[in-house]
Amino acid sequence: MTDGGVQTRIQKDVTTLQKEIQRIDFAIEQSLEQLRNEFKTSIDAVGAEMRQRFSQVMLKLGTSSSSQIHETPINASTSRTVESGQQGITDTKPFTKHSKLHCPRFNGEDFLGWRLKIEQFFEAEETEANNKVRIAMMHFEGRPLQWHQRFMRDKHDLQELTLLMITMRNLKPCLV
Repeated sequence: MTDGGVQTRIQKDVTTLQKEIQRIDFAIEQSLEQLRNEFKTSIDAVGAEMRQRFSQVMLKLGTSSSSQIHETPINASTSRTVESGQQGITDTKPFTKHSKLHCPRFNGEDFLGWRLKIEQFFEAEETEANNKVRIAMMHFEGRPLQWHQRFMRDKHDLQELTLLMITMRNLKPCLV
C-alpha cells in the first residue's frame, strides 16, 4: 500500500510540474508576443521617420541649386575638375586616383550592409547599370554563389526547354 501512495504522490508532483511548465510556456509566449509587437511598432516608427526625412532631403535637393549643394564624396565626382590650369576637364574617377577600391564580397550575411557597400562601390567606379549584376555575381561566396549557379543552370535549362517546345510546335504539321 505504501508503494501505491508513493506512486500517487509522484504522479501528483509530475502533474503539478507539467502545469507549472505550461504556465511558464504561456507566460514566455505572451512576453515574446509583446516584445514582437513593441519591436514592430518601433521599426514602423523609425521607418516612417526615415521616409519623412528622406522626403525632406529630396525636397531640398529638388528646390536648391547645384551651387548650394555641399560637395560630398558621392557628388564630388560630377563636379570636380582637374586643377592643373585646364578648366572644364572632369576628373572621372576621383576615388580611385590615389586608392584602390575593392568590390565587397557577399557570403549570405548582412545583406543590407553589403548592398550599401556595393552601391557605394558602383558609384565610386561609375559602373554602368548593365554591368552591376555581373560584377556583383562575381563577388558571391558560399551559399549565394551556389544559389546563383543553380539559378543560371535552371534558367539555361528552362531556355532550352522553351526553345524545344517552340520548335516542336512549329514543326508539328511537318511531322504528321
